[in-house]
Amino acid sequence: MKKQQLIQDAESLQLSTPASQSISSYFEEKNEMEIWKEFKSGSEVALVAIYKHFYKSLYNYASQFTRDKDLIKDAIHDLFIELIQKRKKLSDTSSIKYYLFKSVKTNITAKLKRKGRINLIDNLLNGYDFELSFSTEQHLINHQLTEDNKVKISQSLKMLTKKQKEIIYYFYFEGLNLKEISGLMDFTNQKSAQNLLYKSVKALKNKIK
Repeated sequence: MKKQQLIQDAESLQLSTPASQSISSYFEEKNEMEIWKEFKSGSEVALVAIYKHFYKSLYNYASQFTRDKDLIKDAIHDLFIELIQKRKKLSDTSSIKYYLFKSVKTNITAKLKRKGRINLIDNLLNGYDFELSFSTEQHLINHQLTEDNKVKISQSLKMLTKKQKEIIYYFYFEGLNLKEISGLMDFTNQKSAQNLLYKSVKALKNKIK
């Protein structure tokens, strides 16, 4: 079956649950390990729930690495096709978001590398071209009370290093824990992630001041 047809099938499927049960309630009633196991077992309900529940987060996350909308969509579509095709062989996970983030980061950086848009050695040392998008900045800015603070935070975020931006995004905007962040940023231990998070928050506060 062609790639696009697989995706269209996934998008067109409807949850075989009462109309009043939304995607959110589906995730509230089951833990992510249960949902993932159902997906691995061939459940179309679980497939649709995962796709719809995480698509926006995946798109926003991928947007931090590139503004190429077609490349982002291709990376996400390729990811779900691979998951569908290999579902029975996938490892278990208690955090679907982390599993998807880790996979889509691998996909999108590989595509960028093939297109010559990233330098692998530079990115390993300094962090990928991770930029907080306007929507992410606005999310943080909207929690402030004064226009002066809004300007300071927006300017300060732009002054952080790539890795500082990345870890702040994971921890504060996506709610990932230090273990998951360590995996996404290829740290050898959680202490490294903890130290970077502390330094990043301190740097942001200093720049705001």
